[in-house]
Amino acid sequence: MGTQKIHGIENVGIDLVATQKAGDRGSIDGLIDSLKQAEAEFNVKTRFIEALDPATYETTFRTLANRGTDIIITTIFAMGANVEMPAPEFPHKQFFVVAAAPFAAPVPNARGWIQDVRKRLP
Repeated sequence: MGTQKIHGIENVGIDLVATQKAGDRGSIDGLIDSLKQAEAEFNVKTRFIEALDPATYETTFRTLANRGTDIIITTIFAMGANVEMPAPEFPHKQFFVVAAAPFAAPVPNARGWIQDVRKRLP
């Protein structure tokens, strides 16, 4: 498969930064499986990073953006605040938080997603 362009970018790099360890076949492992699938289907470069120390979260995002990662995905509710600070410094990078609290102010290149499972209960 040749190089794919996503939003006009060639050789797209996608990093998943998780605050939990992988290996228990839980939700983080599901996200890693999806990364591998994206790598195979879209010929993108992916990487999984365990960020277990809260003191390093914001620095980790800045470092990844500075090193050329195009799309940075992270997990859990509290990570929104850690993305909200560095994201505006990197307007050509995309940040996505799975299971995120709403941002205090709009951040054009950052998105959060949370599914309200209560809406699906009978």
